[in-house]
Amino acid sequence: MAPNADASVTVTKTNSTGASVNGGSVNQTISFSAADFGGLANIAKVTVSITFSKLNLLGLTRAEYREVGFILTGAGTSEVLIRDATKGGGSFNRGERGASFNGTILFDQDAAVVVNDDKNLMKAGTFRPDDGDLGDFSGRNALGNWTLTIIDSDGGLLNTGVSVDSWTVSITSLTPVPESGAIGMWGGFAMLAGVIVLHRPRRADFA
Repeated sequence: MAPNADASVTVTKTNSTGASVNGGSVNQTISFSAADFGGLANIAKVTVSITFSKLNLLGLTRAEYREVGFILTGAGTSEVLIRDATKGGGSFNRGERGASFNGTILFDQDAAVVVNDDKNLMKAGTFRPDDGDLGDFSGRNALGNWTLTIIDSDGGLLNTGVSVDSWTVSITSLTPVPESGAIGMWGGFAMLAGVIVLHRPRRADFA
């Protein structure tokens, strides 16, 4: 059957376990199965949102945004959402003294603005990843485990670390839909064949 269109299915899952990291990294996972999509799951688009905080200490220190890192791994590849300071200098600078972040960032490759358009200020909203490309997931198989690596690259007494409340992965998959004309054509052939069989003339018996 010839493909006519693609039926899209979007599945969204959230990990609300929570995690805090101060000078290190931790992994959390979300799993997708064929039952979630009703069958095949050929990725068309992936977005991920993360609700987290990176605070200053009693309003006296910098939040040290440069220490924050997030990496999303799934479907056989990894994409850097925010690069920490050990990965080529970091997506952000230290931030202004007394500044903090506590909110949700939605990473969407179609967003107009990159997440670190202001390297001194971490903001809530919808942004493109700094270093990775979520479009690289397209065409891959969505099934299996998706892992978020949460990084705070430099711990210490004056560092509050990164605290993640929850994170969400939303995957849109495409499943080919048979062409309606093709179904009609093959159905017509089947009906015609049936008519031919049913109306096949009987041979005359000759004595």
